[in-house]
Amino acid sequence: MDRLNIQKNKISIRIVNVIDWDIEFYKLVDDIQIDWPGKVLVVVDETVRDLFCESLMNLVGLCEEKKMIYISANERNKSLQTVEYIIENARCMSMSGSGLILAVGGGVVSDIVGYAASIYRRGVAHIRIPTTLLAQVDAAVGVKNGINYSINNKNFLGSFYTAKKVVICDEFLKTLPNKIGRSGVAEMIKLAIIADKKLFNLILAKKEELSDLKNNWDDIYVRGIKRRAIIGMEKGLVNNFFEHDTRRAVAFGHEIAHLLEGQSNFTISHGEAVAINVAFSCAMSYMLKNISEQDLKEILDILLFFNLPIFSSYLKGLSLPVFLSAIRAQRRGHLHYVIPKKIGSAAFLEDIEERLMVDACIYLDRYANAH
Repeated sequence: MDRLNIQKNKISIRIVNVIDWDIEFYKLVDDIQIDWPGKVLVVVDETVRDLFCESLMNLVGLCEEKKMIYISANERNKSLQTVEYIIENARCMSMSGSGLILAVGGGVVSDIVGYAASIYRRGVAHIRIPTTLLAQVDAAVGVKNGINYSINNKNFLGSFYTAKKVVICDEFLKTLPNKIGRSGVAEMIKLAIIADKKLFNLILAKKEELSDLKNNWDDIYVRGIKRRAIIGMEKGLVNNFFEHDTRRAVAFGHEIAHLLEGQSNFTISHGEAVAINVAFSCAMSYMLKNISEQDLKEILDILLFFNLPIFSSYLKGLSLPVFLSAIRAQRRGHLHYVIPKKIGSAAFLEDIEERLMVDACIYLDRYANAH
């Protein structure tokens, strides 16, 4: 069992990394009964209900005043209507400011519940229990929460609100379809490219195991890679939780990912959009003579190994003004576009010429077609 305590500027995040969920949840109940004597609302992804129904019912059954509700976790339901549904359930059980909301599910559930908790009675405590690799290494370990406002405005509404505890259980990964597991690997590759060359090399060395998490979730190296990614993400966030400085290396791979998701009507998943964004940024880095072509091909090949896309017609269809406007809208008018300076470190672009975009797209299109 690992316990990481992230503390900075009065922000405290307790991350508990365990192998066996059935052991951990009893301690979680004890913590809830001691620290949150009020009412408890558990919000569960419908998929998780079917996979871990018994242990979740045990968790709820051991709490004094509780209620469990289920939501269908997808981008269309990442909406004000779903937030209102959670808030209405909390209100109907007369939850006070001393209550607690638990989020059990992937990144969508973490985002929705975090936002609902932040606005209910000006803020009630919430705990995150992320069940997908993507949520465990990215969505659940920061302080941002967000929901979509219309189909093309991903995370348009949101808040910065800290979970009181994040319980990361390796066992949940054994239930993941490989496609969903690969989305989490995309986030780990992203982090490795701009911050941790050793992590990148570990992913290369254990790619076979990482490609089949259902059978390798308890592999000591797989668990170590995941833990290293979580620590790396927190290191990238800890000095700038509230994004007062929008020049953030950990934003790599997210400049246009949300835009690609929306334009595809969410047929492109978040992890796939991040992979395309990463490939595009690395191609531009190569064109600017930062990373070598050998490094670029190594990056593209590892993405392709995990059946992650490196190119999309939606990327080719982006106009420069739309491209730059989407990024600056996220960063208070600044571009701060992240590219790798070399594998393991980042650089920032403050302007991008259309020719650079075109050349990067041509390179990726040809590489994808050849592989």
